[in-house]
Amino acid sequence: MYICNECGAVFDEPAVQRETHDWLDSSPSEEWAVCPNCSSSDYSEAVQCGECGEYFSEEDTDEFVVFSPEAADSDFPHVVCNGCLHDYCVENFT
Repeated sequence: MYICNECGAVFDEPAVQRETHDWLDSSPSEEWAVCPNCSSSDYSEAVQCGECGEYFSEEDTDEFVVFSPEAADSDFPHVVCNGCLHDYCVENFT
């Protein structure tokens, strides 16, 4: 999964943007991957919270916590957003 850093859309695969150069004799073209929603090329791998299902950019490390499977309870997800982590801590440690 991917998430667009411009519009926030979550998608399975990027779309392909193609630009042809018709003014040249050989008509070469350029292709690049873009968000299928807004055509931005600024997207990254998406990380999904195992508790609420919300997606975050892999680069946005202030929004989620990754636990090693050994450190977390077997019932607790491996990747958790800060909101769900807070709720879990309040429910289990206060």
